[in-house]
Amino acid sequence: MANARIIDDQVGQQWLQLIAQHSARVPLPVGLAMIVIALILRLRLPEPLVWAWLALVMLILYLRFRWLGSLPQNTKLSFAAKQKLVIVMSAINGTVHALCLLAFPWISDHEKLFITVLLLGFCTAATGTTAGHRATFMAYALPVLGLMGLMWAGTQNEVELSWVERSIGLLIGFYAITLIGVAKATHAIFLESWTIREKEHDLNQQLQQALEQAQQANFAKTRFLAAASHDLRQPLHTQSMLIATLSMRQLDARSTQIVQLLTESNATLAQLLDGLLDISKLDAGIVVSNQQQFRMQVLVSQHFAATEAAIRAKNLLPILICESDAIVETDPQLFMRILRNLTDNAIKFTERGQIQMAVQADAQFVYVSVRDTGPGILPQHFEHIFQEFYQIENPERDRTKGLGLGLSIVKRLTDLLGIGLSFTSSLHEGSKFTLKLPIVLQATLVAEVGQSAQSVETFSLTVLIVDDEKAVRTSVRILLEELGCTCMEAASTAEAVMLVQGNRPDFILADFRLRGDDSGIACITAIKNRWPQIKAVLVSGDTAPDRQREAHDAGIRLLHKPLSLAQLKQELNAVQASSSTLQRRESDHERRKTSD
Repeated sequence: MANARIIDDQVGQQWLQLIAQHSARVPLPVGLAMIVIALILRLRLPEPLVWAWLALVMLILYLRFRWLGSLPQNTKLSFAAKQKLVIVMSAINGTVHALCLLAFPWISDHEKLFITVLLLGFCTAATGTTAGHRATFMAYALPVLGLMGLMWAGTQNEVELSWVERSIGLLIGFYAITLIGVAKATHAIFLESWTIREKEHDLNQQLQQALEQAQQANFAKTRFLAAASHDLRQPLHTQSMLIATLSMRQLDARSTQIVQLLTESNATLAQLLDGLLDISKLDAGIVVSNQQQFRMQVLVSQHFAATEAAIRAKNLLPILICESDAIVETDPQLFMRILRNLTDNAIKFTERGQIQMAVQADAQFVYVSVRDTGPGILPQHFEHIFQEFYQIENPERDRTKGLGLGLSIVKRLTDLLGIGLSFTSSLHEGSKFTLKLPIVLQATLVAEVGQSAQSVETFSLTVLIVDDEKAVRTSVRILLEELGCTCMEAASTAEAVMLVQGNRPDFILADFRLRGDDSGIACITAIKNRWPQIKAVLVSGDTAPDRQREAHDAGIRLLHKPLSLAQLKQELNAVQASSSTLQRRESDHERRKTSD
């Protein structure tokens, strides 16, 4: 019962809102109509009496506007008292309006018809303005319709028209009954619409709560993956540095084989963690596309050349079809990642047959497809394959088949780049994934993709290593020294600042998270305040979106553990090239000063 009472009060509040709205809209049209009636009556009745009636009508309209308009916000009156006030005001309003009908014996039939039509219109409108609430509607309509029917049936100016007048009176009675039915239906519709609105409101709240719970679960998942990734990457980074160091030494055949197996195992685990990293970057919203124009066949050909050996290693036939040299505009690095994920997926799940890559085009679009002859995908899996961690056939969780992130990353990247993505698949016949890009009809500068600077094997650089874990610092230092670098080690920002006071490094390799509140960002910032030109990167095993954004906002590149030998060489190459350029500029500047 208490619950029902709450619902009644809620409906009542909505009804009061409706009454208040109409109390503000009604005065102008009703007031104008009553002025017209008063102008008709003043020709037949004493003017003071007519003006007194019109003044009373206007007073009631004003009081309705003032009192009823403020009822929803009134906290002193109970709902029952508010409802009673509405009914009383409606009864007074109807009675005052009906007073003009007493003038029927003195006015013409045309004037009676005009007034009748106006008042019938008011009664009809009252079914809506009262939301069909029976007591409120009847309080207004009964005085008007009752007296109207009596005046038509009981007054006559000419004997030969009396049957017409009585018929009008009877029709008014029937119309009154009809309006009561209309009012009832209107009130039912009002209640039903309120119920539907409340259900929609409750449903929206439930959906909102479900969405918030899903978002919280997603954030919790992201935090968990980031924490797990960090804890795994720390020892993996140390292991990667030591394996890379061993691979550069002269070893016997047995040791070389062991190092190769360690490298492959390390690479597989790093690849799994990189999938988590890509998802984390996309969650953080820091993946920004660098749009360039290039020939699609060039990029696909380069990708084919890079993956052909892996395809043949599984005894599969690699096929490349390039039927178009059209130019497109997108991010070549991100597009290459999409191609790489699609190709890796095809290689993983295809045991016999071929892997085909194709570039085709029509008048408007370029279509890049990756097709395999694998087991295919059943229709019931179609809507799930782009979900994170979804794998169709990997019950034993074979780590060589990944974590089920490849196609999820593809979907997110195609959405980011605005690339169309579709696929077809037949059981036992394979799958085909197709990327759709618009052709650039008026190309400007076409970028050469896939080219990199020539790498060197030894480096004459001074590198500052900042990490709070000694094992990590030692493993990185050993590898850097093997590459010809001179190293300095620090466990904190304070140590690093003291070290560089007498020796300027060429490159800073700083862990993101140090002890306590210390961080790699603080360390790099402190040293760059003295030497702004020093190159620096952050290294972290933490893949949380917050860390990604912090590094992005600080304007410092963030690399993730474990670093590969190729990554490290790439960074050192860039630093050495930059240092050589800076030294040439300083040398040219000194020569110019000497000559001057």
